[in-house]
Amino acid sequence: MDIPPPTDDDEEVDIRGAFEQGALRVVLFPQSRHGLSADTKIAMYNPGGYWPNDQAVLPRAVKRKYKQLSNLDGTSLVALNMTSTTASREDLDRALFGTSVTQRDQYENEVGRYFQNDGLFAGGEGEPTISGVLAFPQVGFLLCADPVLWVHSRFEGVFPRALNDLETRHAPGAESDVAVRRAKKTDVLRNLGFVEKR
Repeated sequence: MDIPPPTDDDEEVDIRGAFEQGALRVVLFPQSRHGLSADTKIAMYNPGGYWPNDQAVLPRAVKRKYKQLSNLDGTSLVALNMTSTTASREDLDRALFGTSVTQRDQYENEVGRYFQNDGLFAGGEGEPTISGVLAFPQVGFLLCADPVLWVHSRFEGVFPRALNDLETRHAPGAESDVAVRRAKKTDVLRNLGFVEKR
């Protein structure tokens, strides 16, 4: 995009583009219009309200990669941007592994728990097409939260050593909760050179 920025207070340049992943709109306006300092590079609208659909969106994002990866041998990861005001680790647990179910009696007392193995990584045989999902819970101009690794229950290989330092999540075994191994290192992406807040 070789488009000069606007200079008059009333002028703005509206740039739109359509890509395979969706539409992009960039609005260029003079810094003076909104009282921004001379060193401000990026400004964003205030977020609007919406009804989230993360439980449907997250598994679809991973499913789209199966066809691309089906001809590969060895370890394969899908990178997933979870950036949303609502997406959580538990949402991706349910999408990939399944759901923890609590059974209650007529008095609402808990009488049992079990894991309903109905996520995207459930079933099948042999080495999985996708070994795991490397998800980024928060990605932005100012920071990127440490990635989290969801491991396919049928994956028996070894991930690169750097991935073993991340928070890792596994499908439940005999218990009804997702097994979580805390990160050995944190702030692993600090050297990426994010935009500095001024």
